[in-house]
Amino acid sequence: MNTHDKKPTPAARRTKLKAPKFLGWKTSDEDEIERRRWRGITDVGEFSNLEPEFGQFGTFEVASTSGSSYFVEIRDLKELRNS
Repeated sequence: MNTHDKKPTPAARRTKLKAPKFLGWKTSDEDEIERRRWRGITDVGEFSNLEPEFGQFGTFEVASTSGSSYFVEIRDLKELRNS
């Protein structure tokens, strides 16, 4: 795994993003996208590329600074087709 400091990234500190409001099950797709973007900027501790043969695309395992982990599939860098 690639390791990173457990502190917020310089980009997160510069942008001074506020956490999106948590609305439970009443969220829109836009709310979820905003929350994921915020989390990607402020809460990534470590990550590893599980499919290095695909370069920047493929499946990544991400560990948050809180200790939880999840998988992300990068399919496109311009369109919202990732999971």
